[in-house]
Amino acid sequence: MWSFPIQIGLHLEHGYARSLTRFATGLGPVVWKIASQKIERVLPTGLKFGPEWVGENEASKQNAASLRG
Repeated sequence: MWSFPIQIGLHLEHGYARSLTRFATGLGPVVWKIASQKIERVLPTGLKFGPEWVGENEASKQNAASLRG
């Protein structure tokens, strides 16, 4: 019988930064400032981010959701 490695879990581009933005968003401005400095260090230069989003696609999703709700 053959055994093949299987990748388990969801692979997300910039997963650490996305997770950190979601976590730090609700903890207040002081925590957000500290977290945003760390996020800037792990993302490629010029990639935008904000509370609960990373990259332009995420930003447009957040804006569309806020306009609907």
